[in-house]
Amino acid sequence: MARVLVFSGAGHYADPWHPFQETSQAVSKVLASLGHRVLVRDSEPGVLLDLAEFDLLVVNSGGRTEPPNTAVTAEWARDHSCLMDFHRSGSPILGLHTAVATFPDWDGWGLIIGGSWTTESFHPEMGSPTFHPAAHAADHPVWSGLESVSVTDERYSCLERSDAAVPLVQHVTGGQPHTMGWAVGDSVIYDGLGHDARSYESEERRRLLCNEVQWLLSGGGGA
Repeated sequence: MARVLVFSGAGHYADPWHPFQETSQAVSKVLASLGHRVLVRDSEPGVLLDLAEFDLLVVNSGGRTEPPNTAVTAEWARDHSCLMDFHRSGSPILGLHTAVATFPDWDGWGLIIGGSWTTESFHPEMGSPTFHPAAHAADHPVWSGLESVSVTDERYSCLERSDAAVPLVQHVTGGQPHTMGWAVGDSVIYDGLGHDARSYESEERRRLLCNEVQWLLSGGGGA
């Protein structure tokens, strides 16, 4: 049984398009069903200062919609430092959906999560797409028991991805494959699914989430 912290979008690290409270509760319910102790905290300065006491961090938050405010960003400096220490210790981190747009005022996050939402990124209208393993990822433990994931969700496209990010999940839009999930080493996964609670109504999506968490908690071992 692991102690899991869900960092849920609010205030500085939220946006008006995503119901972070409902998706964080949905994630919490799925992980609690695995026997983990899950704590959900709104993204307020100070909530990551005891991060070292947790076994897994789930980032379910967004980016700023207002211009950068150096005073507000400074209030988060200690949290950013604790998050970087957590990562450097090898502790696992799972970023969901808008996690690629979280911490836009801190360069360290892009290095951790392995990618970002850029001016070239987009998503088509919400629909019921099917996501598949990325090339050479079908045998990865996150796909254990799954051939694909059909879900009501968004299709993030043209995300920026670092050379260290190994593709795991993709969709095909406009005839082109787009990577929407990846791993960075053995301790970080970005999973682009999870726009709203409807995403977690899919049994396949829940299985993918559980597989990701199990892989991360096993230190990048088998599912």
